[in-house]
Amino acid sequence: AAYSTSRSREVLSFDSARGRWKNQTLFIGIENGFHYTRIDNWDFYGGFSLLYQHIHVDTDSPKLKRMMPLYGIKARRGKMALTAYIGSRFALSSHYSVFIDLGYGVSLLRVGVGYRL
Repeated sequence: AAYSTSRSREVLSFDSARGRWKNQTLFIGIENGFHYTRIDNWDFYGGFSLLYQHIHVDTDSPKLKRMMPLYGIKARRGKMALTAYIGSRFALSSHYSVFIDLGYGVSLLRVGVGYRL
C-alpha cells in the first residue's frame, strides 16, 4: 500500500476563479517478482504489480468546485492498473541492504534502505 498527496499553487481560471487543487491517491496492490541472485551480495529483479488506485481531487474554491465537471475532473474515482518494474538490491550485511527500483505505479523511481529481521 502507498499514499500520495499534493497541493497546487494558487491557480486563476479563465473566469477569474482563484483557488488551490488538492490531490490524494491511495494505492493498494500485489506484486510478483523474478530474482537473479548469482552474483555475490547482488539481487537483480523485475516483475509486475496489480494495483487498485483510488484518487480524490478537491479544491478550496467553491467556484472551481462547481467547474470541475466542465474540466472533466471527477472528485473521486478508482481504477485498476497493471504495472511493471525492475530493480536491484545490494546487501551491505546480513541484515541491511540498499535498493533502487524503476517502474510505473506508485512512483517512477524508488530508492531506499532495507532491513531484514
